[in-house]
Amino acid sequence: MVVGLGCPLRAGEKVEGQMANRPSPGRMITTAVMGTWPVLLHPLRGGEWGHNIVRSYVNRALFQQVNDDVICVFCVSAPSEKNYTLRSEKTSDGHDVTVATYEIRPDARWGDGEPITSADLVFSFEVMDVNRDKIFINNTKMDSIIKITQITDKKFSIIQRGVICSDRLAMPPLIPSHLEKEIWDKSHNNYFDNSLYIRQPNNPGLYNGPFLVLGIDEGLLHLKRNNFWIGRKPYFERVDVYAPRDQDGLNQIVRSKRVDNFTTLMFSMGQNIVRDFKDIYNPYYAPSDYLVHLKVNFNNIILSDVRVRKALLLGIDRDGLLDKILDGKGIVAQGLLNPFMPGYVAVSRYPYSTKKAEQWLDESGWLRGNDGLRYNAAGEPLKFELRYRRYYPWVDLAPSLAAAWRKLGITVNLVEDPDLSGDALDSRQRYTGLVGFAQNFDQDWDTVRLWYHSSMIPRQGNGWQGSNHFGIDSPDLDRALDKLATARCSRDLRQAAMADIQRAYADGLPTLPIWFGTVLTLSDKRLSDTVDAQTFSAAPIENWRLRD
Repeated sequence: MVVGLGCPLRAGEKVEGQMANRPSPGRMITTAVMGTWPVLLHPLRGGEWGHNIVRSYVNRALFQQVNDDVICVFCVSAPSEKNYTLRSEKTSDGHDVTVATYEIRPDARWGDGEPITSADLVFSFEVMDVNRDKIFINNTKMDSIIKITQITDKKFSIIQRGVICSDRLAMPPLIPSHLEKEIWDKSHNNYFDNSLYIRQPNNPGLYNGPFLVLGIDEGLLHLKRNNFWIGRKPYFERVDVYAPRDQDGLNQIVRSKRVDNFTTLMFSMGQNIVRDFKDIYNPYYAPSDYLVHLKVNFNNIILSDVRVRKALLLGIDRDGLLDKILDGKGIVAQGLLNPFMPGYVAVSRYPYSTKKAEQWLDESGWLRGNDGLRYNAAGEPLKFELRYRRYYPWVDLAPSLAAAWRKLGITVNLVEDPDLSGDALDSRQRYTGLVGFAQNFDQDWDTVRLWYHSSMIPRQGNGWQGSNHFGIDSPDLDRALDKLATARCSRDLRQAAMADIQRAYADGLPTLPIWFGTVLTLSDKRLSDTVDAQTFSAAPIENWRLRD
């Protein structure tokens, strides 16, 4: 996914070379996000990365979480046990719940000047609760919300299931009840089609972020600065957001020299822009949280053997692949986290060694035949499929993996699958071998449990619940995940459990980690504050400035 930004300069600024063809001076910035059209503006709809970027320009949540800390945006202060605004209770049937009480800032307003109130949160949760199967929720935290209760116009409480720590506090996206509730009350089933986010997207009362939607043309959104935004005042008064449907369209916009700040997960495209426009951009490389890995079908008797999985990982030169495919701009993955992510611990490593890979394959009973290929005692070949979508990096990575494993005597069938899905209930029947994926669990350890704990294998006995669709069954990993579940809010116990989870993952290899890629931001040399000074990750749009 990609987001790009283009801004004119101040009057009278002198430019040289390619930069002389840049847009005329002003306080307007042009951006681009790649994705389907129309861009879904409703806070509860859509999960595309590009759409999420646009929504972050116009709407913000009541608070944001940074590691274990709650940072208030529209709230007065974070809930705390010290003042009894965060407390655990027992229900009448003996279950644990957590009650968090929030107070909204008196100056928090929607873009039409109407105050943000507790009624907005109650309404947002009602819509979310009724439509859980129709909306996009990017983590498991929302599922833990049981109820939201209005105390006053500016105070409310959220009840979450279980003992909830500060890093697990949940908050629905804000929806303006003064505009949307009447539509909701008329028809729950037709609400999203009749919402003002669809019928009247330029209504300022729909937004609370640094910018408002001024108008929409085909493939283009026009934004203006929100004067009621209570955060840092944006430097730019207007924003135009192009939304091309594909990479070719986006590339055309960027190369037309309308784009001044460009953030991309499509590394090859970004590197081409770096090469061709080196006089315009400063490149910033930030480590991605997305783990590029291979999912393993544990019903496959070959791949369910951890000795084979270790051989496969040892048999690929991941450092060399990073150099070849990502120009060395990435991090070889040893486990679930990269070294720049909170909670990272050192784990078992699998440096490239065909000798050790051969030893593991011999030990597991797969011996070379006269033809150089490997067979078991029954004469069956060491053979499996590697399935992937034909997009970056898999279009280059998958053939390289297959070639490396063929040198070990393994037969690999490459299968391009445009309909590949990571959450199909029949994954073990549909995908018989390895599957190429990239996932980010967003520091949500309950999501890790859903993906990897054996109790989360969907089956009739558990009502087909859970997301362990590939049948992972690792006792050590189960124990580590259970340890975290019983750690409650003890920071020491939680950190110890998270360390155990990372070690169990690296030792048991429930998936095969390849690398953490790079998020590339190219920022016009005339811009400042477009990336975080420490991490080089993209900064919020209200931070961007022209250099003095």
